[in-house]
Amino acid sequence: MRDGSGYALLSNVCPHERGTVYDKGTCFECPLHGWQFNRATGQCLNEPDKSLRLIPVSVEDGILFADTHAKTLD
Repeated sequence: MRDGSGYALLSNVCPHERGTVYDKGTCFECPLHGWQFNRATGQCLNEPDKSLRLIPVSVEDGILFADTHAKTLD
């Protein structure tokens, strides 16, 4: 995703029971229990205090690099 401060990746692991989150078109969804997530922010639509993990991304010479070992941004 891209926001005003740069880029970030959204994890595809549901914070509920670690199911794999899929793109449903209008949102991301975990098929285990139906949790849905905002495609732009990763915020959970079912449990507003939960969200997908945000992974910071940097840009170097036009190439995006994801820091998968960094602390989450949320």
